[in-house]
Amino acid sequence: MIEEIDKAGLIIRQYYSFNLRERTFTMPYLSPIEKIWIVFQILFAVKELHTQHGICHGDIKMENILLNSNGTVYLSDISPYKPTYIKSDDISTFTYFFGTNDETQGSCYLAPERLLEGGKDETKTGAELFPEMDVFSLGALFVELFIDESLFDFSKLLNYKKGTFKIEPYLDKIKNKTMRELCRKMLIINPKERIKLDEIIDIFTRELCPVTIPRVMLHFDTLFNTTPFWKPDMIIGCLYKHWFQIWKCLFGLDEKAPYLYQQLNLDILNKLIVRSSFSSYIERRKPGVDDTADGSISLYKFKFLFNLEDTTKLDGEEELKKDPQIFIRNDNKECITLFLHYISNNLPCVKYESSGLVALEMMKQFSYKVKDITKLQCIVPYFLSMLKRKDNNLLCITSLHYLIEILKSIDYENLELPSVDYNIFDSYIYPG
Repeated sequence: MIEEIDKAGLIIRQYYSFNLRERTFTMPYLSPIEKIWIVFQILFAVKELHTQHGICHGDIKMENILLNSNGTVYLSDISPYKPTYIKSDDISTFTYFFGTNDETQGSCYLAPERLLEGGKDETKTGAELFPEMDVFSLGALFVELFIDESLFDFSKLLNYKKGTFKIEPYLDKIKNKTMRELCRKMLIINPKERIKLDEIIDIFTRELCPVTIPRVMLHFDTLFNTTPFWKPDMIIGCLYKHWFQIWKCLFGLDEKAPYLYQQLNLDILNKLIVRSSFSSYIERRKPGVDDTADGSISLYKFKFLFNLEDTTKLDGEEELKKDPQIFIRNDNKECITLFLHYISNNLPCVKYESSGLVALEMMKQFSYKVKDITKLQCIVPYFLSMLKRKDNNLLCITSLHYLIEILKSIDYENLELPSVDYNIFDSYIYPG
């Protein structure tokens, strides 16, 4: 929205609770699968910006990646209007990129070719930005995301360009070898030798990304964030409607989803979702089509797994069993955490009792499949929050029963959390 008044013009946008830097320091801290999901979204956001709109971002950094409560990424503050090059001996140009940070010590994500050596008197404000510059910024950002430590400040970047600062000690902290090598290729000083964005996406989706993310999570996330009027009850209803399919995507074709004791009222479900959740969405946004209304899906050329006619089956299930790329790795189950976010973040705001009961039941069933630390961080707090609801005794009682069951299932003696960190749950899970 744009509002003009006598002395100013106001540009108003949606509010977001976190940028990526703030989120990395907020409990519960990002798990490896959440970081993979965030990187996936960032890569395709930048790809769409370059390909669909012909624009380079110019200022990719942690503060310019915004997230909503479901973990959906928004790439913000696109900055082709800022100087393409800055002089290393002119502190006034630093403020374009370092904002509120100490200008000489703040995290720096600029490609080294954008730093002009001292003595040159032009900043080339109107010069063209190149995709390789964004790739370098992404590399620096990804290293910081995976090691929780900034790679460059301005002086380190200058020394890196001169060959006197080594990034290997930082890269070695990235546990995943493929991610480590990708970042290394993204941070090559010579832009002509730097890896291209298409190759990064290909390697990342093929070797690092669980199949569930591009073939399932992508479609849920796009559906919930591009279709107007999705309310918490509708999101819970959509997940409930596709419960059997979600379970197969997470745990394999042969594992039968557990029966949900709690049932969503069919009258409510029909009101919330008149037709199959994805049918109208798929009709409007077919993967691989280049002339979609908003272009938001045209880059996502992935096979869609859901059978819209039978929500207990995956599309082409017999053929999928022969596909060596489907469920070949055991990392799909890690995506439970991503689905838990959809359920838990919408649970406190549901309007209908049956929606709340179904959400609690789905979370309980997922709790049998996750680590104890995930139970404490991603499930228990939301069950506790439901105990405070004064408007529905049944939700409170159900939450209490499930909560006791989950807490009794935790192996506290072998909990994957150092005992010195137990106190974090005093404030996060048990406030007051």
